[in-house]
Amino acid sequence: MLHEYAVEPELVATWSERRSGRYFREKFGLGSPRIMSRYPPQNWERLVWEARRDDSERKRMEELIRRLSEVMVTRHGAEWNPHESWLQNALNEHRRIPFHAILVRSNGASHRNVLVADELDEHTSLWSVPHETIPRTAEAIAGTVRDLLRMAADIVFVDPHFAPQRSRYTRVLAACLTASLDERLAREQPTVHIFTEADSKNGTRQYFEEHCRTRLPRMLPRRQRVTISRLTERSEGEKLHNRYILTEFGGVGFPAGLDAKRGATDDPWLLTREQHRRRWPQYASRPLAFDQPEGEITVVGTSAL
Repeated sequence: MLHEYAVEPELVATWSERRSGRYFREKFGLGSPRIMSRYPPQNWERLVWEARRDDSERKRMEELIRRLSEVMVTRHGAEWNPHESWLQNALNEHRRIPFHAILVRSNGASHRNVLVADELDEHTSLWSVPHETIPRTAEAIAGTVRDLLRMAADIVFVDPHFAPQRSRYTRVLAACLTASLDERLAREQPTVHIFTEADSKNGTRQYFEEHCRTRLPRMLPRRQRVTISRLTERSEGEKLHNRYILTEFGGVGFPAGLDAKRGATDDPWLLTREQHRRRWPQYASRPLAFDQPEGEITVVGTSAL
């Protein structure tokens, strides 16, 4: 649902032109299913400026780079050989950890994961990112957000019905956190928060905490810290209803919930730029948009998944 693209700096340098710049600016970034990789991480921006032929569109280029840089993936451990072309370097890095695709001016390598910008349309394989109906299985839910989780430093799960004593919730959580470590792009394990509702139907605080501490660690990747909070709504405040997986790179909503259910399906959606800018601070910043009367519960994974 959200994928990483390596984009040739020389191609980005042409986007200061109004028409192409507007098209690609809208195709990358927050709220888009495409996230640009800052590749090479050490000097991507310098390579873009060096490829400029003149400064007639300098202000537009500055704005373009600022907008693209708001949300870019910086790969930990990315390799770069200054004696090879950008495309050859990108292909070498793709063999180490695959990009979803590599976007260039021309595909001299004739590689199937390399896309030529001038040949794209909304039906081009690897460029088209359709919304899909998925089965409500732990594997399908985790697969939907795998690329998003691999690049994220902070992950927030929101489900008012999350129940640590029910395996249909813990299986999804475990699958997502395992996916976040698969060919991980970020340097460290992510910071993970789970927010649910302080509802008597889910037991007392003591009952809830007991199940968090006894059941969750063995389901979670080793050394993965997870903080769980039960929230209450404020008078005339936000309603704790929608189910989300949120990160600093974007968010995905799951209308049916973050639990597995045999034979059922769901229609997850990618939050728009505006939706993410509203929801992310409500859960990722302090103070929260909800009350936190029971404090926090922190557990650490022990599974060698």
